[in-house]
Amino acid sequence: MRVSDPVNRKHKALPILERFRRGTNMTPTSSRGTTPATPADEVAPWRFRSAGAALIRTVAADAARGPGARGDARWTPSPPRIQLRPPIFIVGAPRSGTTYLGDAVGRLASVAYHFEPVATKYAAQRFATGSWGSAQTAKYLRSAYWLLVASRLEWGRRLCDKTPQASFLVSVLAEHFPDSQFVHIVRDGRDAAVSYRERPWLRQDSSAVLRFEPGGGRWGPYPRFWTEADRQEEFRTTSDLHRCIWAWRRFTEAAAGQSAQLPEGRLLTVRYEHLVSDPHAVGQRLAEFLGEPRSATSLMNHLAATANPASVGRWRQLSRDEQSVLTDEAGTLLADLGYL
Repeated sequence: MRVSDPVNRKHKALPILERFRRGTNMTPTSSRGTTPATPADEVAPWRFRSAGAALIRTVAADAARGPGARGDARWTPSPPRIQLRPPIFIVGAPRSGTTYLGDAVGRLASVAYHFEPVATKYAAQRFATGSWGSAQTAKYLRSAYWLLVASRLEWGRRLCDKTPQASFLVSVLAEHFPDSQFVHIVRDGRDAAVSYRERPWLRQDSSAVLRFEPGGGRWGPYPRFWTEADRQEEFRTTSDLHRCIWAWRRFTEAAAGQSAQLPEGRLLTVRYEHLVSDPHAVGQRLAEFLGEPRSATSLMNHLAATANPASVGRWRQLSRDEQSVLTDEAGTLLADLGYL
């Protein structure tokens, strides 16, 4: 199905956008049904086998090329007439508690919570690799966020995007969404790496299975867009634990570095360890930061009910050699954050 004029296809828009929002049925495939020869973390939205692929292809291509680039009368996305309310972006490294925190914020009545939109992951890849500039990336995201809010008729609520890859987009989001707020959750990288290793995404044994993250890379030890160019082969051949702490370092450096210049009212940094040990205090501070003091009780109660204090300090069960792997890769950042 080819969608070239979504404005005139309103009767099909909701199911298409809902499928795009959820990232379902998005196994990368070519038109002949075989997997394309695409680098592990270079998966574009228009390679997905979803009903919304044609719509997202139009948004992405036009946002990247700019208005009128195709020289025809087909729809070109432009900043929507209905402006988004001040959005909330929850950033942080994978397995640092972003989902735990996002689920709580998503319970606020004024918030339209979106869990890891494919569009955000793709935009992060394009911007971080230099394929898109700041303006192109912002235009793409503004169109995508507008579509996501429209898909659930969430006008009047604040969009909340919880995507770890948005850590690489903080500078763009801060500039082009000047009323936005950021919550950066930071966790001891050693615990984050232990937790990450339990997931299949970066593990060596996942290379035997042809699986892809929605909007992300192929499962397995394959370099991602955030892997340094001169360390690609090292990433492929090193241990699973090393790849996981590597990811933590890159995501945390990106989020912390790009948010360093944000004023106090736009950035709240939350320590995962404080969040699970004293969810009521952190929840109260979070509610006040978001301008939701009346919702503090429900926010605190949800955080308290789902906290897992036992998840803190699990790295101590590692062998000395494994602990050395963690500190060799990320010791400087761990020390800067007070974990060493």
